[in-house]
Amino acid sequence: MQHITTEAGVLFDVARDGYARSGQGARDHRHDFAALTSIVFSACSLDAFINEAGLLASEAINPTNPSSVTLFGAQWQEAWKKKKGSHTKFKLAKETFTGTPYDKDKRPFHDFLLLMDVRDALVHHKPRVETVGRVMRKIDPSVWADLDRLRAEIEREPLFSEPKPEGSLLDRLPQDILRAAQRGVTWMVRLSTKDAAGWACNTAAEMVQDFITFVPECPFKIGLRVHHASKFQRV
Repeated sequence: MQHITTEAGVLFDVARDGYARSGQGARDHRHDFAALTSIVFSACSLDAFINEAGLLASEAINPTNPSSVTLFGAQWQEAWKKKKGSHTKFKLAKETFTGTPYDKDKRPFHDFLLLMDVRDALVHHKPRVETVGRVMRKIDPSVWADLDRLRAEIEREPLFSEPKPEGSLLDRLPQDILRAAQRGVTWMVRLSTKDAAGWACNTAAEMVQDFITFVPECPFKIGLRVHHASKFQRV
């Protein structure tokens, strides 16, 4: 008899731990490593959950499960083979079990899409682009000896610029979870907040709970409750 090990809840525990530790001594111009950990692992836990749910569905042999469970399992296997993303797998599940698609403008799916974009921006982070600003071109070489004057020039116009995340990602996020925009504060630092970590954890919890809710009552749903429902709780 095969046993399927489920560890999505473990990844979510890491996210919850990051949330609990976030905000401790964080400064306005510093990264909050715990908050960033929480955000990334919240997204990772959803990747794990949808794959565990798909595998459980594909391996479910209880004759009392509805045909939608078997169908979702087959669709998940096909999506897995084609290396489709988690958003595709969640959409397949929603349409298979309910006959209707997610509303992209409403929670939790709206925030789920944002969370996955944030995760991708973090783990596929583009190196900072270094550009020579007006300061380097206009200051006479003799001025370099005067450090105070140079510092004043730099404060008025930084020597380095950092591109915004693709698609102005921060503009799409709830603004009350971010640090205020300030000169010299990068997008990753603005994202490093306890509120952002809490938003990520709650988005993950809501996606999982919503998924379990729309699955019809059956042994497959009982398995989801046992393995995931108690783990994925709001912070």
